[in-house]
Amino acid sequence: MQRYIFRRILLGILTMFIVSMIIFAMVRIAPGDVAYTIASQGDEEGTIPEEILEEIREQLGLNEPLLTQYKNYFVGFITLDWGVSYFSQQSISKEFLRRFPVTFELMFLSIMVSMCLGLPLGALMALRQDTWIDYSARVFSLAGLSVPNFWSATLIITIGMLYFNWAPQVSYVSFFEDPMGNLTLYFWPVLTLGWIVMATQARMLRSSMLEVLRQDYVRTAQAKGLSERVVTMRHVIRNAMLPVVTVISFTIIVSMGGSVITEQIFNLPGIGNYLIQAMSRRDYPVVQIVVLLLSFWIIIINLLTDLLYAWLDPRIRYS
Repeated sequence: MQRYIFRRILLGILTMFIVSMIIFAMVRIAPGDVAYTIASQGDEEGTIPEEILEEIREQLGLNEPLLTQYKNYFVGFITLDWGVSYFSQQSISKEFLRRFPVTFELMFLSIMVSMCLGLPLGALMALRQDTWIDYSARVFSLAGLSVPNFWSATLIITIGMLYFNWAPQVSYVSFFEDPMGNLTLYFWPVLTLGWIVMATQARMLRSSMLEVLRQDYVRTAQAKGLSERVVTMRHVIRNAMLPVVTVISFTIIVSMGGSVITEQIFNLPGIGNYLIQAMSRRDYPVVQIVVLLLSFWIIIINLLTDLLYAWLDPRIRYS
């Protein structure tokens, strides 16, 4: 197990190194000039003298060789010296720590809501196969998989404004300052993001449980006179959870990525909103650091998922 974890960590470091090079290359080849954007301050009509643009590039280090720029970027990430934003001149690390709790709360609440609703719904669909409950739940979960979260979020805001005179709050309220106001602020974003996550978990658990229910050891347990509850909890659920764990880890990753659009639509000052603002302004340091941190998050979740397999199924061994 130790050797496996060590190899996975090395593979994760290699993956982050490759991702960092891809991110660095993509933000550099994107159309536009960050120096012109800074100098114009949104005024696209005026002509900026080339001397001013060169001075800005010199201050930002954009005139240095690309290899030097990449070295400074990667070494800064490892040493936690993430630099400052080109536009706000604020520390990226401080801004990240300020915004991360917003994104984490959205992701955590979405995962909790989806698991509390999706897993029981998936089990109910399997135990009541081909009944009206199964058909209704399958349609509901299929809609969750089919409807993009940006469309459902936009639809919620549009219907709320047209028919209920409701709009998302402009100002963010911390949970520690006003718990009820904070949960009210997160209600619709969590449902929007959690619907997709819940649908994925429910359909996977249904499929996995139907496969387990047809196994010989389940029929043997039923023939011994064990109650449906004991058979389901002791023999079916645990054996059916192995593929569901993969789906849960995937939905954790999806919820982090989905928060980028959800935060922008519902005006939540999280990491996703921060990333979109940086991309629109070609704020190289912010884009590079945030995307690399998201990649690091994906690597960690995948590693923890693989380790959880061995706990759920003792037959799994890592050499």
